[in-house]
Formats: sequence, C-alpha cells, structure tokens
Amino acid sequence: MRIHLFILGVLGTFMKILADESCMPGNPGENLALTANVYPSSETTEGSARKAIDGNRMSCFETEYEKPSWLVLDLKQDYRINTIVITSGNYPQRLDGTEVRVGKSLDGTEKCQTIRTSNAPTIKICCHGMEGRYVTIILKQRREYLPLCEVEVYAQ
Repeated sequence: MRIHLFILGVLGTFMKILADESCMPGNPGENLALTANVYPSSETTEGSARKAIDGNRMSCFETEYEKPSWLVLDLKQDYRINTIVITSGNYPQRLDGTEVRVGKSLDGTEKCQTIRTSNAPTIKICCHGMEGRYVTIILKQRREYLPLCEVEVYAQ
C-alpha cells in the first residue's frame, strides 16, 4: 500500500512538471510582442519602450523611478495567451511583486501571475490560454524602476 502511494506521489509530481513544461512547447510559434504597440508609464533617457519588444534581449528599457511603474502591450487583436517570457537584465529583483495581466480591454485585465523574487534574468510566465489583446506588466506596490530588456508573448 505504501509503495503504491509513493509511486502515485512521484507520478503526480512528474505530471505537474510535465504540465508546467507544456506551457511553452518546443516550437512556441510567433512572438506576438514584436508587432505590438507599446505604452509605458514613463521612459528614461536610456531609450524607447520599443526596446522591450524589439527581439533583442540585450537592448533594455526601464521606466522612471515611480509608483506605479507599468508597460502595456497592445497585440491589436485577441489571442489565447499561453506564455509570456520576461527578460529583466541585471536587476531581476526589481520585478518582485510585479503583476502580469491579460485582458480584452485596458481596464478589464485579469492577473495571470505575480512575479516573486528571482535571481534569473529571464522568467517564463504561464497564462494557460487567457484571452486578450492587452498584456500589462505593472509594479504598483512600491516606487521602483521597471527594467525590461525583452517581453515575448506566445499564443496557443
């Protein structure tokens, strides 16, 4: 009996890992952010918010030091959003508490996930088919720069 429960526990963990990896298949398809319109809460003298969606993870953008700090992508039509990949460059801890939201209107977005402290410069957010045309990345809990080197959006 204990052996069966152990095996079921291991299989359950294994299936959870498989489900998470299915968030972004081997061939994720087109990065929808590349053709999106982008709207930041502010821009520093470092450059345009377009750097956050130019396909180059080495060109970075950040907002002013403010509360809230945000970036909105308008994908121009509704999609079933599966995965959002965010690269923050040298300051991944600044994203702690940032919400990633998806919706069909600017004021009707729903939270996909809240980013928790990570030392990884690139993180994958699984939105599991949330529908919408707007992707909002918003840090509203504290005054901070919002550093974004690249935002990638993939649909199902």
